[in-house]
Amino acid sequence: MNQLTSSPENHNLSYQFFFLMRTHWWENEHRIEEPFLGSDRIKVNTQGKGVKIDNDKRLFRYDVKENISLDEWQIYLKEAWGLIQETYHKNDEHQSKEFPQKLLLGVSLVVLDESLQHHQIKVNVKSDHKTQENYFQLCGDSLLQLVYNNHKMPLPANFYAFELNQHKNDNWVLQFGEQNGIPYLEKRTPQTNITFLVLGLAHGDALADINNNKEWALQLSAMLLGNDQNTPHKKLEILNVIVARLIINHSVFQMLDYECRELRYELQKASAHYLDGFKDEKKLKNLPYRKLHEGFLELEKLINQTNRLQGRIIQTIETLKINHDNFKARLTKLPSEQPNWNINWDMSDKYDNHPPLLNEIQKNIEQLGSHRTYIEGKLINVKSAKDRWDSYIKEGSHALLENLGHIGHLIVFLVALAEMGNVLKHFSHTDHSTQPIQNGILGLLNHYESLVMALLQNQHFYVIVFTLIMMYVLWVFMIKKMVKYLMYHLFHKWRKT
Repeated sequence: MNQLTSSPENHNLSYQFFFLMRTHWWENEHRIEEPFLGSDRIKVNTQGKGVKIDNDKRLFRYDVKENISLDEWQIYLKEAWGLIQETYHKNDEHQSKEFPQKLLLGVSLVVLDESLQHHQIKVNVKSDHKTQENYFQLCGDSLLQLVYNNHKMPLPANFYAFELNQHKNDNWVLQFGEQNGIPYLEKRTPQTNITFLVLGLAHGDALADINNNKEWALQLSAMLLGNDQNTPHKKLEILNVIVARLIINHSVFQMLDYECRELRYELQKASAHYLDGFKDEKKLKNLPYRKLHEGFLELEKLINQTNRLQGRIIQTIETLKINHDNFKARLTKLPSEQPNWNINWDMSDKYDNHPPLLNEIQKNIEQLGSHRTYIEGKLINVKSAKDRWDSYIKEGSHALLENLGHIGHLIVFLVALAEMGNVLKHFSHTDHSTQPIQNGILGLLNHYESLVMALLQNQHFYVIVFTLIMMYVLWVFMIKKMVKYLMYHLFHKWRKT
């Protein structure tokens, strides 16, 4: 029988590690399946094949051997993970030993002892390139209570959760050290997503009663950890059910919660910069066209990113609701599967009408709903900023087209003058010596006509006009923008100093 084991400090203390793995992984648009591991049934240690959860996950359990202090749990977690890596590598030598880490959703340390009140579980926490010690401590009331029906059980067995005593609201994930391999916690990033939970069961003096063959103690051990590993079984043990569901919920929620927090920060920053920072219309109008275009593209990228995440929030909320219903259905079946036990999991009066084991899922659904509402509000601000910047870009484009039109008109006028010069040149060969000299206004007009004809027939005139046009083009399209760009950057440099 898989019995509870003990340590020298406390003969009732024992602990296990649970590893929840995906059965497939997507990489470069290819689905990579786990290697064939044989029978889908759990065994005492990681050399077993695990047990299927929801057809797309696999749960392993590693039992720490007897007489091991809880202070050394990180060492044995490293050992357990090494055995899992070897198990996968043996069944598929083409995959590297790092491949199982891509499949790993989460890990749980489950502590079983007579009482849990005195336990503080030390863990290394890495933040801002510094490693510090933190502690997991007991959190809140019992999540589940187990009572033997024949009243020979001295005290009920109670299931609890632990939480970090500092920075508990941050998104922490488990990492396996690269050098010594000792596991530690660090803040979540897009590349790290291994959930870590610490749970516990206070079961009274069960080890002594197991040694005395007390029926309640033997049945409790079998119900929690299962029968002899050579005996097939059709249902999951209680610990397997609870731990797997809690890891799934925590993993699904924590990754999206992290992304929502990051996006909320980006939306706040964009709203402050593009709306509050440019309330003055003159300031926005004086921006170089290039800066306007860069800002518009940045806002458009942020809007697209937000739209994608909103879709994932809706999908994740529905997933958590399904997990909630599946977990509730599984808990509802437990009493009928264990007729000798009173399994009290629906203590709703303590948790706002939500059973304590399901309360965390409900809180996660509400938290994602809060993220969704906030993001929708900020998205409206960002879209209005994008429309505002787009209007100034279009205004600049219209001004540009208008300037191009003026230049076109000048070029057409220049060509017309040149053609007129050719026409007048033809008449200039007429002999004017036979015509009588005209005085007064007619004479003055003839004089000006001669000057215009001479001007239109002179190539230097066209060179001068063309040069003036080119200077105008340079001013509109280059020098004016360059001056605007330099003034913008000098102003920002002065503000920073």
